[in-house]
Amino acid sequence: DIDYTVKLIVDDLTPNTWYYYQFRVGTTYSEVGRTRTIPSSDADIDSWKFAFGSCKQYSHGFFNNLGDIADKDDLDMMVWLNDYIYEFPSTSLVNGEPIGRIPYPDDYLYELDQYRGRYAQGHLDRNVQRAHQQLPWIMVWDDHEVVNDYWKTGGPSRWQDDSILPFAERRTNGYQAFFEWTPTRSVDVDVVGGLYKSFRFGNLFDLIMIDARSQRTEDVENITYGASLSVDEHYCFGETQRDWILNELTTSKSDGVQWRLLGTNDNFGQSPTATIFAGEDNPEGDILFGTDNLEGYDAERQIILDLIIENDIDNIVSMAGGAHTGIAQKVFSTGLPIYGDNESYPIMTEFCVDGMSAPKLFEDDDYLPYLTKYADEWGWVSPYFRLQMDGYSIMTVTNQMIKVEYWINNNTRLNDTKSELDIEICVRDGIVDFDVGCLLTNNPTSQPTTQPTT
Repeated sequence: DIDYTVKLIVDDLTPNTWYYYQFRVGTTYSEVGRTRTIPSSDADIDSWKFAFGSCKQYSHGFFNNLGDIADKDDLDMMVWLNDYIYEFPSTSLVNGEPIGRIPYPDDYLYELDQYRGRYAQGHLDRNVQRAHQQLPWIMVWDDHEVVNDYWKTGGPSRWQDDSILPFAERRTNGYQAFFEWTPTRSVDVDVVGGLYKSFRFGNLFDLIMIDARSQRTEDVENITYGASLSVDEHYCFGETQRDWILNELTTSKSDGVQWRLLGTNDNFGQSPTATIFAGEDNPEGDILFGTDNLEGYDAERQIILDLIIENDIDNIVSMAGGAHTGIAQKVFSTGLPIYGDNESYPIMTEFCVDGMSAPKLFEDDDYLPYLTKYADEWGWVSPYFRLQMDGYSIMTVTNQMIKVEYWINNNTRLNDTKSELDIEICVRDGIVDFDVGCLLTNNPTSQPTTQPTT
């Protein structure tokens, strides 16, 4: 019983090759799709270009951005970072009725047939179909494929009602539907320690996909308390996956691979000072990321950061979903960036991607003052911060640099809007900083770093 889905594992294909395929049922033929194999692990690869994105909620808007990705003829693959579906009904917070986007079933998902129905509805969307038809996908999940903000053994009482169905059964149902309806090989994540996997693209880069959701412990009330807990008490990845991540990073470096790309459903970077987001009604401000992100699991995050430092592992770039906000930020040796402290320095870069079609941070606020304060006080860490846009990103990897394009769409409540290029940002070989606008030459010896205003 796999909900009439079909998944074929085809071996012995030629590396770095486009293939075309078609399905037939009786006398009915599907449209022709295409996919691409990755290069062999020892191949000399000059460049690779792909889209990455996250977070598409059916009732929030149309998936025009996926259609735009499908229209691009120069992409090699799609990397999906989290929240392929949302488990919510249409509500006053995200109401799909005015645009004819009522999720099916229009209820909170608990049972297997409910999850299956939500995936089936999503796959009837023409833009979703075209994006899968045109590109191979590499995927990881986050919380909304089961229930908002869940951890391995439970979910918040606001979203999880055990009188309807115990959490463990709900989690099993969400996982089964995910594996049925996505191009992802089925695994028992509790046996292997998560939905993690890696891919080597010749000697150009390793793509390390990590699962910061399925094995985690419950998040705690605040970041300070989380930082006081040991990794044995409080973790996102768990020992098995954490050891795997450490081994992947060290092996990639020792094998001479040029870049190490992390694909994650949570960001490694730290929230800026809460008062940046303070207003008259909220004088204390807001934490940008919070305890549900890796900054809330500080001991485990620091183990990974320390390994990077101790083994001099360079050229690490993280792609993070979940924030629904476009952010380019540096990740510091101490986790928390400390200005003027020689012990606190950047060791990797991170690109947080906008939601494909999802609720926005500070959606009901006048956000312009936040942008000014963010640039003034946090620009030395994060030179790009874009609020209240849907979108996706495109990454081009070469030996000399990585270029990330942020594509944004200011109204996915309409079904005919197109994404536009907002900015290009480059990271150069051996340099942990951003070339905003990609204005420098291919081999700069230094780059300016914006300092906070005083």
